Amino acid sequence: MISRAPAGRSVLDPVIPTVRLHLADTSSALGRALSEAVRVLLDAGVVQAAGWAARPDLVHTVGEVRGPFADTPGARRVYTLDRVPLRPTGQLAPSRQWLHRQRPRASGCSAVLTHGRMAGRLVVESALVPGERVYCLPVLPAPAGSPTARRGPRVTAARLDARRRLGVPPGVRLVIGTSRGSGEAVGDWAGALRRLGRRDLLVLDVPEDGASSATCRGSQPWPVLLDAADLFVAAGRELIAASAAVSALELAIPVVTVTTDSAAELVTPGRNGRVVAPRVAAIVDAVVAALDVAWLPGRDPGALGPARRIHDLAGDLLSIYQEALAAPAPTGWCAR
Repeated sequence: MISRAPAGRSVLDPVIPTVRLHLADTSSALGRALSEAVRVLLDAGVVQAAGWAARPDLVHTVGEVRGPFADTPGARRVYTLDRVPLRPTGQLAPSRQWLHRQRPRASGCSAVLTHGRMAGRLVVESALVPGERVYCLPVLPAPAGSPTARRGPRVTAARLDARRRLGVPPGVRLVIGTSRGSGEAVGDWAGALRRLGRRDLLVLDVPEDGASSATCRGSQPWPVLLDAADLFVAAGRELIAASAAVSALELAIPVVTVTTDSAAELVTPGRNGRVVAPRVAAIVDAVVAALDVAWLPGRDPGALGPARRIHDLAGDLLSIYQEALAAPAPTGWCAR
């Protein structure tokens, strides 16, 4: 638990560290979640916000922040990786270009944070950062503030309303997921599924961050897509810190994921989905098996809840900040 610091302090009280948080423009859902977690720490009085004219005790950058913001002399540095791009060959190894770009950023940091154990392991194996300075936090849902689980009759009512708004006929399975025919995704699995011509299958694409403008069917909000969905496909070629697949799993929507996606470490085959090779054909086979063999489990939501998640994230950040401030300062520099 994070408790609020007392209003009055004596000279014997520990000094409260000052923290400055910088977010890259691309940090999106991850940046919002970390901002909320730091706000919890500020409200609890266990850290203080550093004024722009003062030197902070700790600078926390999220994503590839440009400019001199993160290079504050004398401050301890914490760096959160918002993604780990993988090599185009499909192997579980970071992109060489990405590693080359990250080495000067990470070299002088007291702590480097990844969201997901797989990302943390690859960072250590690639010798980007020594293992004692790497911290693995859970993969976060995207978008920030994903819907919480709903139980009882409301589930049926919400699902029926969502399917009506999306125009999903009775008896048709709705598959949603990200499908970007670029180097960041395994390929156009959605198009391959549509070309099957199955009348019991409807496929909708959504952006990577699950934004509310998502989908070709009248730009329905993300919660509507989740309420209506039967299956989610996660087909990325990079390990992202905030994934829409997390929201799907928390609402007990089974996930078909490839091994190169962050969702792979969250899926237990046979329980909440399938993990397949990073190939379009493998994704199609898994989805068809879900339709024909009916391995899709029933929806039994069990979401952690946004408030609890942010509170837990704040507790993790506080521990990391304390370790970063207590440990000897590493040599090198973190960002330019």
